Amino acid sequence: EQGAAVQDQRQRVALGFADLAWQRVWSDRTVSQVAAYPRRSSATLDGSDHDTPIFAFSDRSLVRTGGIAAVSHQRGRHLVKGGIEAQALSLDEEFGFFVTDEDEARDAGFSDVALEHVGGNPFRFTGDASPRLWSVYLQDSWQAGAALTVAAGVRFDGSTLLLARHQWSP
Repeated sequence: EQGAAVQDQRQRVALGFADLAWQRVWSDRTVSQVAAYPRRSSATLDGSDHDTPIFAFSDRSLVRTGGIAAVSHQRGRHLVKGGIEAQALSLDEEFGFFVTDEDEARDAGFSDVALEHVGGNPFRFTGDASPRLWSVYLQDSWQAGAALTVAAGVRFDGSTLLLARHQWSP
């Protein structure tokens, strides 16, 4: 039915990534590293004049920028590593739809609420957010014997993704 209606929706997806890293060997037992990265993704959906049973559109993007820093130190049978990570996100989204053929939409199982959104009353959502994420960690790998390594660590995470939250984890 959709092919016969000559639908011609278009979707564009774009991704871009970059990383910059630096590592330094301070001694035969100590190494540090620092890295930074921007990442961008976007997706756009353009509906066409003959879409059935709904006309849909969307435009969304995500930019994630972050950095990582860590230090590792070998001392005897212990390899201790500590570090931090921070990320900033920028989310933008717009999407919507309207029913173009109520009978087909009803046959497809659309809800009564969805069926209320017709050409003169489209459903539309627009939103943006700028959450932050960060972590601090410390870990130790202990060579307890020739065939036994014990690894343990602790991590503290903070996030404002949906709500401001903090959490300790092993």
